[in-house]
Amino acid sequence: MRISNSRPHPCRGFTLIEVMVATVILVLIFVLILQIVNGASRVATMGQKILDADNQARMVFDRMAFDFEAMLKRPDADAIFSKSAPGGNDAIFFYSEAPASMDPSSSGALQMQGAVALVGYRVNTANHPFQLERLGKGLTWDGAAGSAPPGGPVYLNYPNGISSPPALATTLPGNWPGTFGQPPYTTGTDADYQVISDQVYRMDFCFLMSTGSFFTPAPLTSGSTWRSTQGFKDVAAVVVTIAILDGHSRQMLPASQFNTIMQNAVTALPPSNTAATPGNAAGIALQWMSVANSGGGLGTGGPSAAIAGQIRVYQRYFYLNTN
Repeated sequence: MRISNSRPHPCRGFTLIEVMVATVILVLIFVLILQIVNGASRVATMGQKILDADNQARMVFDRMAFDFEAMLKRPDADAIFSKSAPGGNDAIFFYSEAPASMDPSSSGALQMQGAVALVGYRVNTANHPFQLERLGKGLTWDGAAGSAPPGGPVYLNYPNGISSPPALATTLPGNWPGTFGQPPYTTGTDADYQVISDQVYRMDFCFLMSTGSFFTPAPLTSGSTWRSTQGFKDVAAVVVTIAILDGHSRQMLPASQFNTIMQNAVTALPPSNTAATPGNAAGIALQWMSVANSGGGLGTGGPSAAIAGQIRVYQRYFYLNTN
């Protein structure tokens, strides 16, 4: 019998270099997976932001469309289309046969069906900072003054002739001074103002005239207003342009600088009556998108261009069908 004198070989382990290589590979795989997950998350977040902005714009414009469709277009029914100076927001107010809140303490609350309303749109910079509000003040057809709730439309009266200013008491700001405040009518207070969009921070309007040209009234002063008496019969459509910054992006702005940054954002988007956008509705939308895409939509005092790039611009024509 042959006896072998060989010894069993000991089990071999991983060398330090092999362990290090394996660790590096695992780290690289983990980083790659993390980047894929983060990328998918960013795409999903961006998609959600776009969807939210689209939904907000659709909701706002659908509400406006209903209000304009039911608008009282009588030449003696006052309406305010307030063009703000550069750096501010426009405001719109008019009578409409649209749903609105009625004062429950008055008998007019029983006349909800078929009631007329004082409606309007403005961007508030005080109580609801840089959010779009809708005024929905339910009225009745009794013609009572606004001091007797709920009141009704008070038609324009020209004591010195049609070419002179109407009597203040028959105008919207004259009948409801607290509701409108002073021009450009964005600071009045009234319980019937409700936030319709917490993402819209900029609103501008211009008129498409029946001739096919665009018209933008001059900014309002205390002694100058543009009203329906100047010819809604010649206005084919009201063109409204809005800019939206979603709530998630707003939360990324430092709270101590929020108002300043948002005001910069308003100022960065030029009004439709400036040289940059000479009364051209398509031009103002393109100008706003160009500002947002360049990262300037939040002004020089804003945060990164990535947040400014979240600004979205929407525009719609509201035809008045006055013919």
